[in-house]
Amino acid sequence: ALPIKIAALTLDNGNTHRITWDRKENFVEFELDLDEGLHRIQGWFEDGERKPICGAFYATVEKL
Repeated sequence: ALPIKIAALTLDNGNTHRITWDRKENFVEFELDLDEGLHRIQGWFEDGERKPICGAFYATVEKL
């Protein structure tokens, strides 16, 4: 098992958002306001010291 503690997501504007991962869940959820149009996102996981461990395997995006 990987020592994942934090899920991180960077948007095209360079803002990085982090959430502490609850190991009881098999997902993390970010809720962000985005302007209309195309965006680039990058997701990965970090250990407790914010050192990157691996990239996210996939992301699901939905309009609320």
